[in-house]
Amino acid sequence: MDTYWFSKKTFEQLQVKYETLQFSKKEQYDLLNQAIQMDHSSDNLTEEFLKYKEIQKTLQQIEEVIQRAKIIEDSPAYQKRLPNEVHVGTIVTLQFNEEELYQYTIVGYGEGDLQKNHLSYTTDLAQAILKRKINEYFIFVQNGFEHRVKILDIRPQLN
Repeated sequence: MDTYWFSKKTFEQLQVKYETLQFSKKEQYDLLNQAIQMDHSSDNLTEEFLKYKEIQKTLQQIEEVIQRAKIIEDSPAYQKRLPNEVHVGTIVTLQFNEEELYQYTIVGYGEGDLQKNHLSYTTDLAQAILKRKINEYFIFVQNGFEHRVKILDIRPQLN
């Protein structure tokens, strides 16, 4: 993925997580050094070393995401979005096969939570509805089944 789009709030949470992990890495490094000095048993050293390496790996992954991160609210496309189109940050009501109704909020990277009806822009469904307008129909294929989907309503998300 070239760019990871985040809401300001989620990006700030990611930065806090990164800073917390950096502190944990320092603590784990100190524990590893203590284990080297006090206990030469390979089990304890291996355990401390594996914890340290896991923190280091997670930090590297977060660094890569942060380097490619952009804030949704700051993007020119978000600033110029049309109110009658589906964009990240809108609440959209969909009708599947002229029957079931679903309402989703289109959210940023890593913010998806179907229990809250938050659909990450990276999902296939979100990609299919982005920039579509009210009363527009399209075919969405999921698990080999075709669904006729209609956009019933689009509203801005209330923060």
